Amino acid sequence: MVRSSHIIDLDADACVPDFIWSDACPKDHPSRQISVARHRRIGRLAWDPSKLWLYRAIKQTDSNPIYGHHLWDRDLVYRHVLNANVLDYLLTHQELIPPEWKNYEVYFWGTTYKDCNTPPRFQVRYVTWDWELDEWQSWSRGLNSFWNNNMPAAILDF
Repeated sequence: MVRSSHIIDLDADACVPDFIWSDACPKDHPSRQISVARHRRIGRLAWDPSKLWLYRAIKQTDSNPIYGHHLWDRDLVYRHVLNANVLDYLLTHQELIPPEWKNYEVYFWGTTYKDCNTPPRFQVRYVTWDWELDEWQSWSRGLNSFWNNNMPAAILDF
C-alpha cells in the first residue's frame, strides 16, 4: 500500500472564491457574493490519483449534452463526487493534477454554490488547463448550462 503525504480534509468548510459572484444581484445587496448551497463532507482523503475516476453520465457521451440539474438529480447524487476542498488543494499543489486532465474541465460536484436570486441559481466549480497561459485555472459553471463529453466529474472510486 502506498502512503500519501497529501491528506485533504473533505470535512472542512468550503471556501467561496472571489471570482464567483452574480451579476444578477444588485451591487448593494448584502449577499451579492455566492454562498455554499451544498457541501458533501466525506472525511479525509489521502491523495491517490489511481482511486479517482473522471466520470461521465451516459447522456454526456451521447451527441446531445445534458443539463447540469438533470446530471445531478438523475446520476451524480448517487456517486462519491469530490468536493471543492480537493479542487482548492490541487490548485495549491498543481504538480498533483494528473496531466491527462488537461484535456477536460474536471468538475467537483461535492460542493455547489448559490446566488442571491429568488429562486437561486446554482453553480459548480471546475479545474481546467489554460493552453494560452500554460497554467491550471478554476472557474464555475451554472447548473442551468449543458454538460458534454469534455466535462467529467471527479469521482472517488472505492
